[in-house]
This record gives sequence, structure tokens and C-alpha cells, in this order.
Amino acid sequence: MSDERGYAAMEAFLVGLVLMVPLIWVSIAASSLHRTALASSSAVREAGLVASRAASAASAQREAGGAIARALSERGVNADSSRFSLSWAAGRSAPVHIELEIPVPILAVPFVGRPVGPAIWVQARHVAHREPYRSLDE
Repeated sequence: MSDERGYAAMEAFLVGLVLMVPLIWVSIAASSLHRTALASSSAVREAGLVASRAASAASAQREAGGAIARALSERGVNADSSRFSLSWAAGRSAPVHIELEIPVPILAVPFVGRPVGPAIWVQARHVAHREPYRSLDE
């Protein structure tokens, strides 16, 4: 008989490595997607609030961009490659449409830096209405 001591431990290690590494990678990617989705929905809500109170389209664009950057940074999401669009109309009860897109890298490696690989784009949309009883001559 041959000496087979230690093979069970080695097989358990290799099978665990083959199964656990992809499982951990998927859970990290899913948590990153979830965190970005929550942050983006919160960011567009805040941007809609400040844009609906703005006096002009230029100030609405500027204030919404600042609100989005603040909301994403407070939640730990990098806003460098995000893009947003704003549709603003003057008048009482006019709708303000905001759309935000943020890429979430899938092949992120800790302590290496920003990956260049594939990304999943998370999108958030929000429609806010200007206040009907607010004075328009601000």
C-alpha cells in the first residue's frame, strides 16, 4: 500500500480554492454594484431637489452637478467617470428630469488602483417638479 496521508487536506484546499475564489469575487462585484446603485439613486434625488429650486438652467446644471458629486463622495463612490444629464424648464410645476450613469468596474483588484477592464453601467433617473407656489423672481 502506498502512503496517501495528506491527500485529503490537499484536495480540500484545491477544491476550496477553485470554488471559493470565484464565489468571493462575485460577492465583491455584487456588493459594489449594489452600493453604486444606492448611491446613484440618492444622488439623483438630491440633484433633483436642488435643480428644482434653481432660478435658471445654468444654475440648475451647476448645482445639480455639485449635489451629485457630494452625494457620491459621501457614499464612497468615485464620480470621476460618471455622466449626468439634466432637462430643466422654467415655470411653476415644470418637471426636472435627471439621469445619471456610473461605471462599476468588474475586474477590480484591491491595492492595485483603477482597473481598465470591463464595467457595468449603473443608471439612475429621477423626475422632480418645480414648486408650484414658489416665487419665480428670485
